[in-house]
Amino acid sequence: MYKELESLTLDILHAGYAKLDSSWKYDDVISPFSRLFYVTTGNASVFYTNQWFKLEPGYLYLIPSFTYNSYYCEKYHEQFYVSFFEEVQQGMSIYNLKQFKYKVKATKNDALYFKRLVEINPDKVVTDSKPKAHINRSLSEKNKGFNAHHYMETQGILSVLFSRFILDADVDNLGGSDGDLNKVLIYIAKNLKNDLSIAVLARYCNFSEDHFSRSFNASFGIRPNKYIQQKRIEKAQFLLVTTEKSLKQIAAEVGLANISYFSRTFKKIVGNSPANFRKQHFDI
Repeated sequence: MYKELESLTLDILHAGYAKLDSSWKYDDVISPFSRLFYVTTGNASVFYTNQWFKLEPGYLYLIPSFTYNSYYCEKYHEQFYVSFFEEVQQGMSIYNLKQFKYKVKATKNDALYFKRLVEINPDKVVTDSKPKAHINRSLSEKNKGFNAHHYMETQGILSVLFSRFILDADVDNLGGSDGDLNKVLIYIAKNLKNDLSIAVLARYCNFSEDHFSRSFNASFGIRPNKYIQQKRIEKAQFLLVTTEKSLKQIAAEVGLANISYFSRTFKKIVGNSPANFRKQHFDI
């Protein structure tokens, strides 16, 4: 039942405490990492997953990776924050597999956990509250100097905090008489650079092409080709802000080797060109 959680990895990117005012106001932010807030005082609002959340003191909030969100503070607001990368299997997101809630009442221990994360990760404070300033050039570089004790403690605390939001329910009924479509999501995540035609995926699942397309759409509410395109662009976003690879290298790595087509597809989904997307995250 929980086998998919055994491979879950969490890599911290930022941790700190922020005192924010009315300048904390941004629309249509999207990040390749997840964020956790613990609100201590004041009020602010965030829109994501098609709903507004009023950020109330004494509550925790989760914003999943690759989720468009808008947020603003009318007067004054203080929060602990943590951002992190998450992954199950190879290139697979836990959000593809499990359902989550996004607001939970904080416990006394939660406050201590956030304080401890900030204490043992003093180099991960965000010095600029602008969204484009929230990612450094390389996750591997950011974790340099992490001693073993603090690394393991950070993993444990992140797991505890993240666990407050996860539900037992799967994203969809991935099983059924026709087999387990969950395996094809993992296959797609591992093979973004390779041929992912309907014929290939249907053969992998031992389905006819028509039956595979209908079953995939019924299970996940999206056509397989559109899902693959989204996952390729999500992977491209991640590589653009966490590596120094060229656009040509990234395009090839996500299976869109034609650089013109890659750029057009990226802009269509993200609303910005790959080059400008990268520049916005590093032009601090």
